[in-house]
Amino acid sequence: MKRKHIIFGDTTLAKVTEKDLLGGGHFDVPSGTKRIAGGAFEGVQDKLFSVTIPKGVKVISGIRETKLYDLGGAFAGCEKLSCAKLPEGLEIIGHAAFAKCPNLLIIKIPKSVKAIDFSAFAGTGLQEVTIPANVEFVGEAAFSYCDNLEKATFSDSLKIILDETFEGCKKLSYVKLPEGLEIIGHAAFAKCPNLLRVVIPKNVKDIGHSAFEGSGLQEATIPANVESVKEAAFKHCVNLEKATLPESLKKISDETFEGCKKLSYVKLPEGLEIIGRAAFEGSGLQEATIPANVESVEEAAFKHCVNLEKATLPESLKTISDETFEGCKSLKDIVLPKGLREIRSKAFAGCTSLKRIVIPEGVGLIESGAFEYCYNLESVVIECDESTLRIKKDAFKWCGKLKEIVFKKTGRKVDVDEAYDVLRRNQELLSSPPEPSYRSGARFNRRFDDERDDEPHVSTSSSNDNESSVRDAEVASAIWTIFQ
Repeated sequence: MKRKHIIFGDTTLAKVTEKDLLGGGHFDVPSGTKRIAGGAFEGVQDKLFSVTIPKGVKVISGIRETKLYDLGGAFAGCEKLSCAKLPEGLEIIGHAAFAKCPNLLIIKIPKSVKAIDFSAFAGTGLQEVTIPANVEFVGEAAFSYCDNLEKATFSDSLKIILDETFEGCKKLSYVKLPEGLEIIGHAAFAKCPNLLRVVIPKNVKDIGHSAFEGSGLQEATIPANVESVKEAAFKHCVNLEKATLPESLKKISDETFEGCKKLSYVKLPEGLEIIGRAAFEGSGLQEATIPANVESVEEAAFKHCVNLEKATLPESLKTISDETFEGCKSLKDIVLPKGLREIRSKAFAGCTSLKRIVIPEGVGLIESGAFEYCYNLESVVIECDESTLRIKKDAFKWCGKLKEIVFKKTGRKVDVDEAYDVLRRNQELLSSPPEPSYRSGARFNRRFDDERDDEPHVSTSSSNDNESSVRDAEVASAIWTIFQ
């Protein structure tokens, strides 16, 4: 007998109450139903254990951009639901249809399904999912945070995996991407720590922001057709050991490989033009060779690459940006390019293995803090005209072992110790701060200007330590006075 009180328009299942459930928390969707409305089972979320859906049902919940769109999912939040049989002939699994059904471990998606809308199965207990060939659309976050999902297989006809589709699937270890795939969306596979390997199909053109961020990938090969790899695409992939980039790639976006601690080497493509902000920050790179076509290396690009020993820069590079190599404590071999014009703030701060640096002829500005905390820097060779070079105060702060500055054009050598002695004789020494230690990620933000800070610091060190500490701190001022 038709239960008219739960049928809207005779074809839509609109609302189910506790009285409509059969024994054991089961519900049979009435024959003749074509659509199950969003929120239909909202009143029995904690009582529904199983459901049978008959042939003839075309839509479960609504789908965006259609008149059938509903705000709530049909079975969303049915935490005890463990069995749902979907019929052949079903075409749309709509928004949040089965979202937050943690006991729903198995579901077979019929071959007739054409669309799976956003969050359709988000937060379910599914262990495996196979997307049939007729599916043309899988919405954002469709399978996100399925904590038990281990395997996902797609049909080759799917062209787009949208944003957050599998984000947070902690057990996901196997994914076979479709050959026809063109776009991998934002955070599509983010926070999938057991996803160790993915083959990115050759037709992919765009890899979205944070697409694989925090995944377990050990290797990433980006195909030749890829035109764009968005920000943070492989950020914090702590197991990533190898990355292969296509020669056609023009830009490595901001934070692309940030925090990839096992990534020791990447061959940068010859066609590369831009290395974005923090692109390799905190990675395991041991060597970096930047190709000739690169026009811009942005802020913090190689910051805190503690294993980086050698960096080769292109002759055309005009600026070393703020914090580019800050904290690269193993960096001991770097030749600054002839085309260089500016060395920005903290560009080499904390590069404690640097012993000698040559400033090329075209450089006109060295910013405050550019070489601060380079404890072992002993010699600076300046090839440019000293009358046109501006060195900001504190550019060489805490460079305690710096002994000489050589002006190559004139042959003049400046003994830094002598310059420091002159400085001491002509000013009243301030009490010094405790001897600092360079800390990874710390920022030592003292005001950088041409005026002294007249506020004294409190000293807690011994007299010998105090003398050494004062000298290290005031070396920057001594060097600054040379250029006045």
